[in-house]
Amino acid sequence: MTPNANVSDFRDQINGLATTKSNLVVKEHPSKLEALARIIRSKKDQKSLLESEIKHLETDLIMLCGYKDEGVSHFSTSEFKISTTGKLTRKITNAQRLYDIAPQLVVNKPALNTKEFNLLARSNPILMQRVLECIETKEARTAVSIKSIEA
Repeated sequence: MTPNANVSDFRDQINGLATTKSNLVVKEHPSKLEALARIIRSKKDQKSLLESEIKHLETDLIMLCGYKDEGVSHFSTSEFKISTTGKLTRKITNAQRLYDIAPQLVVNKPALNTKEFNLLARSNPILMQRVLECIETKEARTAVSIKSIEA
Protein backbone atom coordinates (compact mmCIF):
# COMPACT_ATOMS: atom_id res chain seq x y z
CA MET A 1 0.00 0.00 0.00
CA THR A 2 1.33 3.43 -0.79
CA PRO A 3 1.68 5.97 2.03
CA ASN A 4 -0.99 8.19 0.47
CA ALA A 5 -3.51 5.38 0.77
CA ASN A 6 -2.90 5.26 4.52
CA VAL A 7 -3.97 8.80 5.40
CA SER A 8 -6.32 8.86 8.39
CA ASP A 9 -9.60 10.59 7.82
CA PHE A 10 -11.60 12.55 10.38
CA ARG A 11 -13.52 9.51 11.65
CA ASP A 12 -10.32 7.77 12.90
CA GLN A 13 -10.52 5.28 10.05
CA ILE A 14 -7.75 4.54 7.57
CA ASN A 15 -8.83 5.56 4.05
CA GLY A 16 -9.38 2.53 1.87
CA LEU A 17 -9.82 0.26 4.90
CA ALA A 18 -13.06 1.63 6.32
CA THR A 19 -15.73 -0.87 5.31
CA THR A 20 -18.93 0.13 7.08
CA LYS A 21 -22.27 -0.82 5.58
CA SER A 22 -25.31 1.39 5.59
CA ASN A 23 -28.03 0.77 8.15
CA LEU A 24 -30.40 0.60 5.18
CA VAL A 25 -29.07 -2.87 4.33
CA VAL A 26 -29.60 -4.00 7.92
CA LYS A 27 -33.17 -2.63 7.96
CA GLU A 28 -34.01 -4.57 4.79
CA HIS A 29 -32.85 -7.92 6.23
CA PRO A 30 -33.31 -7.86 10.03
CA SER A 31 -34.26 -11.54 10.30
CA LYS A 32 -31.14 -12.64 8.40
CA LEU A 33 -28.98 -10.45 10.64
CA GLU A 34 -30.57 -11.90 13.77
CA ALA A 35 -30.15 -15.45 12.46
CA LEU A 36 -26.46 -14.88 11.73
CA ALA A 37 -25.98 -13.26 15.14
CA ARG A 38 -27.64 -16.25 16.86
CA ILE A 39 -25.48 -18.76 14.96
CA ILE A 40 -22.26 -16.84 15.64
CA ARG A 41 -23.05 -16.50 19.35
CA SER A 42 -23.90 -20.20 19.59
CA LYS A 43 -20.69 -21.24 17.82
CA LYS A 44 -18.62 -18.94 20.06
CA ASP A 45 -20.24 -20.52 23.13
CA GLN A 46 -19.43 -23.99 21.77
CA LYS A 47 -15.86 -22.90 21.04
CA SER A 48 -15.48 -21.57 24.58
CA LEU A 49 -16.69 -24.86 26.06
CA LEU A 50 -14.37 -26.88 23.81
CA GLU A 51 -11.40 -24.68 24.69
CA SER A 52 -12.13 -25.20 28.39
CA GLU A 53 -12.37 -28.98 27.93
CA ILE A 54 -9.11 -29.03 25.96
CA LYS A 55 -7.35 -27.07 28.73
CA HIS A 56 -8.45 -29.60 31.34
CA LEU A 57 -7.40 -32.54 29.15
CA GLU A 58 -4.00 -30.94 28.46
CA THR A 59 -3.53 -30.42 32.21
CA ASP A 60 -4.23 -34.14 32.78
CA LEU A 61 -1.74 -35.05 30.02
CA ILE A 62 0.94 -32.80 31.54
CA MET A 63 0.37 -34.38 34.97
CA LEU A 64 0.91 -37.83 33.40
CA CYS A 65 3.92 -36.94 31.26
CA GLY A 66 5.58 -34.21 33.24
CA TYR A 67 7.40 -31.22 31.76
CA LYS A 68 10.57 -29.18 31.92
CA ASP A 69 10.39 -25.67 33.34
CA GLU A 70 11.82 -24.45 30.07
CA GLY A 71 12.19 -26.56 26.95
CA VAL A 72 10.62 -29.51 25.21
CA SER A 73 9.98 -33.01 26.57
CA HIS A 74 9.08 -35.78 24.11
CA PHE A 75 6.91 -38.84 24.77
CA SER A 76 5.68 -41.63 22.53
CA THR A 77 2.87 -44.17 22.55
CA SER A 78 2.04 -46.75 19.94
CA GLU A 79 -0.20 -44.19 18.23
CA PHE A 80 1.15 -40.73 19.08
CA LYS A 81 4.23 -38.62 19.47
CA ILE A 82 3.56 -36.17 22.28
CA SER A 83 5.62 -33.19 23.36
CA THR A 84 5.22 -30.76 26.22
CA THR A 85 6.93 -27.39 26.07
CA GLY A 86 7.69 -25.56 29.29
CA LYS A 87 7.88 -21.80 29.01
CA LEU A 88 8.92 -19.03 31.37
CA THR A 89 7.85 -15.41 31.09
CA ARG A 90 10.36 -12.81 32.13
CA LYS A 91 9.62 -9.18 32.90
CA ILE A 92 12.12 -6.48 33.79
CA THR A 93 11.29 -5.02 37.20
CA ASN A 94 14.20 -2.57 37.48
CA ALA A 95 15.26 -1.49 34.00
CA GLN A 96 17.90 1.04 35.05
CA ARG A 97 19.68 -1.38 37.42
CA LEU A 98 19.62 -4.14 34.81
CA TYR A 99 20.99 -1.72 32.22
CA ASP A 100 23.80 -0.73 34.60
CA ILE A 101 24.69 -4.39 35.27
CA ALA A 102 24.18 -5.94 31.82
CA PRO A 103 23.18 -3.40 29.15
CA GLN A 104 23.17 -6.02 26.37
CA LEU A 105 20.06 -7.58 27.96
CA VAL A 106 17.94 -4.44 27.67
CA VAL A 107 16.22 -3.88 24.33
CA ASN A 108 14.28 -0.73 23.57
CA LYS A 109 11.60 -1.42 21.00
CA PRO A 110 9.89 1.53 19.33
CA ALA A 111 6.10 1.43 19.44
CA LEU A 112 3.50 3.67 17.87
CA ASN A 113 1.33 5.76 20.18
CA THR A 114 -1.98 5.33 18.32
CA LYS A 115 -3.80 8.01 20.31
CA GLU A 116 -1.21 10.62 19.31
CA PHE A 117 -1.17 9.19 15.76
CA ASN A 118 -4.91 9.81 15.40
CA LEU A 119 -4.63 13.29 16.93
CA LEU A 120 -1.86 14.17 14.47
CA ALA A 121 -3.93 12.85 11.56
CA ARG A 122 -6.74 15.26 12.47
CA SER A 123 -4.64 18.26 13.42
CA ASN A 124 -1.80 18.27 10.88
CA PRO A 125 -2.50 16.38 7.63
CA ILE A 126 0.61 17.83 5.94
CA LEU A 127 2.96 16.46 8.61
CA MET A 128 0.93 13.24 8.58
CA GLN A 129 1.93 12.65 4.95
CA ARG A 130 5.60 12.65 6.01
CA VAL A 131 4.88 10.49 9.06
CA LEU A 132 3.11 7.87 6.93
CA GLU A 133 6.31 7.35 4.95
CA CYS A 134 7.70 5.81 8.15
CA ILE A 135 4.73 3.61 9.02
CA GLU A 136 3.34 0.46 7.42
CA THR A 137 -0.42 -0.01 7.75
CA LYS A 138 -2.12 -3.36 7.24
CA GLU A 139 -5.76 -4.23 7.55
CA ALA A 140 -6.51 -6.19 10.71
CA ARG A 141 -9.34 -8.62 11.32
CA THR A 142 -12.65 -6.89 12.06
CA ALA A 143 -13.95 -7.80 15.49
CA VAL A 144 -17.54 -8.95 15.98
CA SER A 145 -19.41 -8.54 19.26
CA ILE A 146 -22.91 -9.91 19.79
CA LYS A 147 -24.88 -9.15 22.95
CA SER A 148 -28.50 -9.92 23.74
CA ILE A 149 -30.85 -6.98 24.18
CA GLU A 150 -32.63 -7.29 27.51
CA ALA A 151 -36.30 -6.38 27.24
